[in-house]
Amino acid sequence: MPDTHPDTPRIHAPDAPPTPEVLEALLGALASGRPVALPSETAYILVARADHAPALARLAAEAARHLNPEAVHLAPALLLQGAEALGTARRPLSPLSQRLAARYWPGPLSLVLEGPDNRAPALVKDGTTRYACVAQRTTAALVAAAEFPLAAQESAGPGGALDVDAEGALRHHGEGLALVLDGGPSRLGEASAVLAVTRGRFELWREGLLPLEQLRKTAGLSIAFVCTGNTCRSPMAEALARAELRRRLGTESLSEFGFRLLSAGVQAAVGAPAANHAIDVLAARSIDLTGHRAQAAIPEEIARLDRVYCLTRGHREALVLALPPGRAAHVELLDPDGRDIPDPIGRPRSEYEHCADALAAAVERRAAEWA
Repeated sequence: MPDTHPDTPRIHAPDAPPTPEVLEALLGALASGRPVALPSETAYILVARADHAPALARLAAEAARHLNPEAVHLAPALLLQGAEALGTARRPLSPLSQRLAARYWPGPLSLVLEGPDNRAPALVKDGTTRYACVAQRTTAALVAAAEFPLAAQESAGPGGALDVDAEGALRHHGEGLALVLDGGPSRLGEASAVLAVTRGRFELWREGLLPLEQLRKTAGLSIAFVCTGNTCRSPMAEALARAELRRRLGTESLSEFGFRLLSAGVQAAVGAPAANHAIDVLAARSIDLTGHRAQAAIPEEIARLDRVYCLTRGHREALVLALPPGRAAHVELLDPDGRDIPDPIGRPRSEYEHCADALAAAVERRAAEWA
């Protein structure tokens, strides 16, 4: 079978760091302003300079050549070297997005995040920028070596079927490409997942290889607050934390973002309601605590959580003693400065108000680590 588009330069290279000659050829082709086709672990991708308007226009034209609905809907992804590069040229990255990038990059996940990126402002679409981090070693080395940002779009043929080898990329896009790097068939041969993580939205735009529940589990946290009886401090801390997370995430549904919050007591009278003053003080903050019922801090449950915040050193010591050796690293004081938050039980309402203020301040500082 004769080569498709024989005039399009084609370089054969394995899934390995490229030789200096291959790297020089790729960088030279990209500098020309025309797209190149490169292998990734999911499918072949069309790559162009992200800081060069004519190059991006050519990339968009190739993506739309076969009316691939997904390629047209999704703006090109800005290629990164790794999770640590995600926040270098934009506002600080949220811990939630950091957890996703750290877990799945390099790999088959694109993240759609709010706002522009200083490296490639032209890639913003509907107020968001899409990011990807390719695991295929030849392409990853090119991203690391390039002195200009790179944008990528999936290579596809009629009907949106992804090109999983160099032949497909040449057949569908060869005449518009400066070069094709043939790294053999893509290892996974399926589309990457595309996840939008913006204010009020945790939405899988394309499932690919990663289901939504798995992504939620990675992004969110299971968090507990522990005091003595679970009627004053810990239920107030839990309720204040819910309110703070809802504010930060822009949602009423914390489970949508993978968060689960609870509170417990090391000496709880199971089923007891919250203290009246605790209910009143939080009601003044538009938080309803009337449905709360005390529950015990069960070691097996505590061991499975991501974060456990105790109100005093005594509570932490009690939990550490109850947990198996080496399983208490996630148990710490709620106050980041290591101070106890005193128990207001049996005291006037004013003491509950002081307690709520201390809890809210600690929760606000801790929440910066969560979302």
